[in-house]
Amino acid sequence: MLSSLTGIVGNRDQGNYAAGNTFEDAFARHLVKSGQRAATIDLGYVSTVGYSAENQDASTSRSKGVVEQVSEREIHALVEYFADPRNVMTETTCQLVNGTLSESTFRERHIPTPAYMKYPLFSQLKETDCLQGHQETQHNPDCSIRALLNAAQTKEMAAESAFNAIQRHLAYLFNCSEDDIHIAKSVQGNGFDSLIAMEFRTWVVRSLELILP
Repeated sequence: MLSSLTGIVGNRDQGNYAAGNTFEDAFARHLVKSGQRAATIDLGYVSTVGYSAENQDASTSRSKGVVEQVSEREIHALVEYFADPRNVMTETTCQLVNGTLSESTFRERHIPTPAYMKYPLFSQLKETDCLQGHQETQHNPDCSIRALLNAAQTKEMAAESAFNAIQRHLAYLFNCSEDDIHIAKSVQGNGFDSLIAMEFRTWVVRSLELILP
């Protein structure tokens, strides 16, 4: 069965779709436990066929860079592997999650680490050999933002630091690339709902030490 990575990492806008995919994963394990042959492939961003390939707009491009892209040829190879009777399916091997990235990959691509990486389920994807200085910045980003503002020598430099921090945090909240955040649009104009807007407002007050009406 073809499932989706959405069931693993979640999606604020597609809760019912995510639930349906996790059902497929559980159903495959149930069938295997019952002695039948079954498997699910949790696909991420398919680059060459399907909805994402046919709709190259902002909504689908958000997943680019956040999950690893897979081609139609690679999907066929995965299906052939699971269809091969020589490959024994067990409850722990009947589900393949495709497209997840490590924490270091997000840093290399200059993409904010998605919120789901904080969950224990993804702890194996986190890097353990990063520099202490980088760890401190990751664990307490608010301090680094305030430090940049305090170090700014002009209003223009302070404004640029604040803008970059806001753009980075909005991308983090929406699990997308910073390039997908349109600077000329409001928070709502970028597709954020009221809950995310409230979370963003709280972050602005705390991190930038501003008083908002």
